[in-house]
Amino acid sequence: MFITQNKMIRRLVFALLMMHGIHGFSQGSQPVKVMLLGTYHMVNPGLDMANMKADDVTTAKRQAELEDLAILLAEFQPTKIAIEASYGDSIMVKRYLQYIEHKNPDSLKANEIYQIGFRLAAKLNHTTIHPVDYRLNIQPESLE
Repeated sequence: MFITQNKMIRRLVFALLMMHGIHGFSQGSQPVKVMLLGTYHMVNPGLDMANMKADDVTTAKRQAELEDLAILLAEFQPTKIAIEASYGDSIMVKRYLQYIEHKNPDSLKANEIYQIGFRLAAKLNHTTIHPVDYRLNIQPESLE
């Protein structure tokens, strides 16, 4: 449970830092719009603080729902798609490039990075994705 809490805290701190720092990148008086999407781990090894039972996301029903989700998210017109993978992870970028080369939805693994991140980035014709996970060694008790 400590690992899960630590990981959750790292992500929250990173997201807050990103949201705070993004204002500096805005052009003119218009603030940059940022959307953060959270989801459960679709291939959950049972290590999260809150675990849930979910059905297989590779079924036709779930694939249709994920496609609908990608269509709705694309309306936001994101210019970058960040994924939960180690910052600078070239393997995930390579996998994304292979995916967009073949554009085969059946090749998406049953994981939220692929099912949402890759799918959305490909729908928007993005040439890359951005791994942004960064390990911080924050102890949960230090936040009390």
